Amino acid sequence: MREFIENLFIPSVGLSLTVSSMLITMLFAILIGVIIAGGYMLVNRRDGYSSYFVTALLVLPAVIAIIIMMIGSNIARAFSLGGVFALIRFRSEPGNPRDITYICVTMASGLACGTGYIGYGVIFAVFITLVLIIINAVGFGKPNEKAMMLKITIPEDLDFENAFEDVFKKYTKFHKLDRVKTADFGSLYQIQFTTALKDGTKQKEFLDEIRTINANLTVSMSSIVYEEGRKTF
Repeated sequence: MREFIENLFIPSVGLSLTVSSMLITMLFAILIGVIIAGGYMLVNRRDGYSSYFVTALLVLPAVIAIIIMMIGSNIARAFSLGGVFALIRFRSEPGNPRDITYICVTMASGLACGTGYIGYGVIFAVFITLVLIIINAVGFGKPNEKAMMLKITIPEDLDFENAFEDVFKKYTKFHKLDRVKTADFGSLYQIQFTTALKDGTKQKEFLDEIRTINANLTVSMSSIVYEEGRKTF
C-alpha cells in the first residue's frame, strides 16, 4: 500500500504505457473531475449551472491525462496533436472568468495525472476547489454597494449634465454617467448612469422626481450583474 501511494508521486513520462497504468490514471483523473465538478456545483447552487458544463469538468481531467500518456516524450506525436487541435473551431462565446478558472484547474490536474504526478494532481485539485468554495462563502471580491443601471430619456433641449444633480445628491450614494446617445432622429437623448441608492430610499420616489424633470419620458432602472466579467443588466 505504501509503495502504491509513493508511486502516485513519481513521474511516468518515458515509461511504457500499460493497461493497468492507464486504468489507474483514468480512475484518479475521474476522481479529480468529481471533486472539481462537485465544488463547482456547490459554488453555483444559487445561480444555477449547466449540466453539460459539469459533465465536461468531470471527464476533462481523464481526457487530458490519456492524451499526455499517449504522447509521452514523443515530439512528433506532440506536434501532430497540436496540428489536429489547430483545426478545431470553437463557435461558442467565451465563458465567465470563474468557469474558465475551473477549466484551467481541470486541465492542470489532467496534465499532472498524465505525467504520473497523480498524487500532486489530487492535492492540487482538492486545494484549489476548497479555496474557491471559501472565496464564494465569504463573499470575497463582491462589491459592497448594490449598483444599479439607470436609463433616462430626455428632450434634446434639456441640459442632462446638470438637470438631475440635485435628485442624485438627495437619493443616491454615487452616480456616474456611462453613455449618451440620440434617438428619434436627434429629437431625444438617452442617457445611462451607474448609481447606488441610499439606504431606505424608495425607488418609486426617486423615479418620480426624475420624471418631473424629463417631461415624463421613459425611465428604467435595473440591477447590474458582474458575474460574466462585464456589466450586464
